[in-house]
Amino acid sequence: MVPGRHDGPLSRRIAIEAARLAAEQGDADLAGARRRAARRLGVRDPRAWPDLASIEALLRTEQRLFRAGLQPAALVRLRALAAQAMADLAIFAPRLLGPVLDGTADIHSPIRLHLQAASPEEVIFALTDRHIPWRASEVRLNYSRGRQQPRPCLKFRAGETAIELVILNAADRSDPPVDAQSRRPLSGADLATVQALASAQAR
Repeated sequence: MVPGRHDGPLSRRIAIEAARLAAEQGDADLAGARRRAARRLGVRDPRAWPDLASIEALLRTEQRLFRAGLQPAALVRLRALAAQAMADLAIFAPRLLGPVLDGTADIHSPIRLHLQAASPEEVIFALTDRHIPWRASEVRLNYSRGRQQPRPCLKFRAGETAIELVILNAADRSDPPVDAQSRRPLSGADLATVQALASAQAR
């Protein structure tokens, strides 16, 4: 949390706008939604911004009140699709992170997986073998001591759903990426956990 951040009326307005943006755009990056909301409202001082937990709480409320007929079914489908992708890429020890794991995903949300691979080429070969078209990009992950590091990301689509494969390296095993808010390691969920979540929710 940024020192001095408060939860006054201005912070609340930013949180509401950020939750709305995240809900409408299926934004997996709540920090990015917060920045866009603050920019729209002309608030440049991060100390006036809400914390991410406040935005997530509002997002869940929005989904419960206004998207209750669609969001649960979308989440079931996304978790099942995530489990399928993880099974196909099991050699890379995939872990699911983001809204599909925490339950805030809707029909617009991407599936984000963290993979362990010696090089991006290994993952590229696996996608090519499965005749999956992909495009390369890069994401910046947070690490201990306030560091940010770029990591390769391969993106493809399964129907209307975007799937993002973030490729971690060997050093990330001993120094894993951390959550931007809590600074705790991003552990994610393994295939068995995701399969259990998908099965339990589908009942």
